[in-house]
Amino acid sequence: MAHKTMDKKGQGFNLLMGGIVSFVVIGVMIVVGININSTLGANYAVNTAERNASNAVTAAFGTFTQYFTILALVIIAAVILYFLLRNLGSFGGGMS
Repeated sequence: MAHKTMDKKGQGFNLLMGGIVSFVVIGVMIVVGININSTLGANYAVNTAERNASNAVTAAFGTFTQYFTILALVIIAAVILYFLLRNLGSFGGGMS
């Protein structure tokens, strides 16, 4: 049986789509994690080790999500550059 291989243009697009899907999945996972951690932390008494640990984890999630804007801009720029270069014919080995 003949194995159909994808050209370089298709491979580049799949990499971009993988980056976009990964970004969305990570974002959803972090939101769910923050929600679960906040809900659990609210059940602990104030000024206990458990409550303080829950607050620290929530703060760490908040710090991590500050980089999502930069990551989203990089992914958007990559998509725009991919389509511009592909349409100019200089991406993936020349004009097809």
